[in-house]
This record gives sequence, structure tokens and C-alpha cells, in this order.
Amino acid sequence: MREAWYGPFVVVLVLGGSGPAAGQEPAEAPPIREGSAELSFVGTSGNTSTNSLGAGGAIVYRPEEWELTAKTAYVRTRSSAVVSAEAFDTTLRAARSLTPRVSAFGRYGHLRDRFAGIAHRHGIDAGISVRVVTAERHELTVNGGAGYSSERRVVAPDVSSAVVPLGVLYEVRLSDTARVGNDLAFVASLQDAGDRRFTNVATLTARLTSQLSLKVSNTARHLSQPAPDFESLDTVTAIALVATF
Repeated sequence: MREAWYGPFVVVLVLGGSGPAAGQEPAEAPPIREGSAELSFVGTSGNTSTNSLGAGGAIVYRPEEWELTAKTAYVRTRSSAVVSAEAFDTTLRAARSLTPRVSAFGRYGHLRDRFAGIAHRHGIDAGISVRVVTAERHELTVNGGAGYSSERRVVAPDVSSAVVPLGVLYEVRLSDTARVGNDLAFVASLQDAGDRRFTNVATLTARLTSQLSLKVSNTARHLSQPAPDFESLDTVTAIALVATF
């Protein structure tokens, strides 16, 4: 089956309830509550009729030493009135600070992407997150833990196993108005050494005004053992207009 593309370019408007404008230095004390919502649509007509729709949002709540986060994202692409790609992704995460650099976390994730061969994937894990570098312009965070993943596939066999998740998050501030980030996640199965999953999200954000920024991102998901007749790699490239207030 062909590789699933969720529309090569997607224009997104993000409405952030209380987060800082993209490109600014991070606040010393983040707000107790903040949220965001996003919506995207791209359409073509004439010789080819296609449209891509994306929606998502995030809520963050920080009571004392905790940080509770809920995120969701939905993407759908239609070509000539036929849905050619569709994905729904949700993550719930709770983290508690142990020291200024170290925190413990628990996380639940759900992914539905039938065009990548995944009917439903449920995963739960827990671990430790460490801020390794906290320089003026550079920040590096690594995390690791253990958990369990259950995946129901469009084509048998289904896959369920204890897993070891690892992650690296890096961000560099190129200037007062531009920053680059990369979020790499790796999940290895403890049941099958050949079953490995990679997700990489690379972003470039440039501030246009005090409240508007331009964000370009590329998301790549790779499965070493995809479902039969499905490709191992899916990518999403997006151009986003970000508004904060």
C-alpha cells in the first residue's frame, strides 16, 4: 500500500490562551493554566480536487509541583471525494518535579491511523525526564522509562508487548525571533527485538510580530515491522501561522 501523506503542506492557525509568543525567551514561572487550539484547511480544484483538514488542541495545568497535559490532533485528506488519509492522536501526561532538573512522569497515548495499518494503538508508560542542558540559547531534555503497548492492526496479526520508550528533546534559539526544535522518540519492544518505532518532529519558528509567528514542521513516523502490505514510513509537513494572546 502507498505511503500515507496528510496533504504535503497544511496552513494552521493556533490560538493560545495564555502561552508566550513563539520566539520569546521562556518565562521564569510558567502560567498555572494555558491552552491552545488549532485548525487547518487546504483545498484545490480544477483538474484535481483535494482538501486537507487538521484540528487539534492542548491544555496544560500546573498545580504546585505537578504539570498535567492533554493533547489531541486530527488530520484528514480527501481526494476526489474519497478519504485518502486520516489520523487521530491523543496524549495524556502527568509529571511531578523531583528537582529543578529532574521530574517523574506517567503517560497514556492513543493513535488511530487506518491508512498506516493501525486501527487502534493504546500505550501507557512511566519514567524519568532530565533537563541535561539549560543554557541561554540551548535546552536539551532526555527521558526514558518502561510501559506497555497494545496495537490492533487493519491486517493481522495484532501486536502487544512491554516496551521501553526513550526520548530526546532539543531546542536552540537562533535569535530573539527564531528558534529550531527537534523531538525524537524511540520505542523498543521487549518481546520482539526487531519491533522498533521512531517518531521525529522537527520545527522552525520565526516570529513575525509580537503575536504572530510562522512555523514550519516535519513529522516522520517509522515502524520497523509495519502491518502487511503497508509502508514503514509516514510523513507530515506543515506550514503554520501561530497566533498567541
